[in-house]
Amino acid sequence: MNIIHMSDLHFLHSNPYLQPDTALRLAGEALVRDFGETPLVLVISGDITTHGAVAGFHEALLSINQNILSRVNVSKTIICPGNHDIVEGDKGFKEFNKFAFSLTGSEFQIWNEERPVAIEMHEGYCFLLVNTSAHADYTFGKVPLEALERALDEGRTEHQIVVLHHSPISSSYGGEGLADSYELLSLAGKKNCVALLHGHVHSNQILTIGRQSTIVSGVGSLGFTPDPNMNNQFSTYSFDGDALVRAGTYRYLGNRRQFELSELRVD
Repeated sequence: MNIIHMSDLHFLHSNPYLQPDTALRLAGEALVRDFGETPLVLVISGDITTHGAVAGFHEALLSINQNILSRVNVSKTIICPGNHDIVEGDKGFKEFNKFAFSLTGSEFQIWNEERPVAIEMHEGYCFLLVNTSAHADYTFGKVPLEALERALDEGRTEHQIVVLHHSPISSSYGGEGLADSYELLSLAGKKNCVALLHGHVHSNQILTIGRQSTIVSGVGSLGFTPDPNMNNQFSTYSFDGDALVRAGTYRYLGNRRQFELSELRVD
C-alpha cells in the first residue's frame, strides 16, 4: 500500500510565494517522475479552503482533478475535514460533503453531526476518517471518541489507518489544541492501528506509539505561506500489512521550482 499524504491546501489563501494550484501541479510532476504507474492512495487530511470560503472547494476540486487525478495512478482518494473547512451556519458540512463526493465518488466519505467518523475500505485496509471539527468550533479540535471506537471495532479485521486533521501532539510548531488527545492515542495503540495521519501543524511530525508501533505522522502544508517553522511539503508511506516499509517527505525547493524527496525518519 503506497500512500501520498497531503494536507492544508488552503485554497483562496493569499500566498505570493507558492499558490496551491501551482503546488499541486509540481507535486503531480514529482509523483509521475518517481512513481510512474504505481497505484497510489491519496490522503488529504483537511483544510482544503481558507476560513470556510466555499469558492475554495470549487477551485480545489478543479486543481486536484487536473494536476493529480488525471496524471497519477490514484486507486483511492481519502479525505477528511479540517477547521478551515467549517462553513458558517453549515454544521452538517454540506459544502464539504459536496466537495468530497465530487472528488472521491464515494458515498461513504460523508460527515454530519450524527456521523463524525466515516469508514472507507480499500485493498485490505480500513481507513477511519475522523471529523475533529464536527463540533463546528474553529478554535480547537475534538475527537468523537465513542464513534471512533465503534468504527475501530467494526473494522477490526482489517489493517486500520486513522485520518484526522488536528494534531494529537502539541509541539513547538503550535496550532490549536485537540481535546482528548491522550484518549485518542491510547485508543489507537490499544486497537493496534497501523497509522494515525494528520495535518494542521503545517510541519512534518512522525513517531511511533504502542506495542505494535502505531505510526503517528503529520505533514506540512502543501500551499500555505512558509515561515521558519513551516514548509511546503507532502509525504509518502509504503506499508506491507501492518509494517511501515519506508517513508519520505517531498519538500518544495523554491530555487529549483520543484518538490524533492528525502527520507522521513521514524523515531
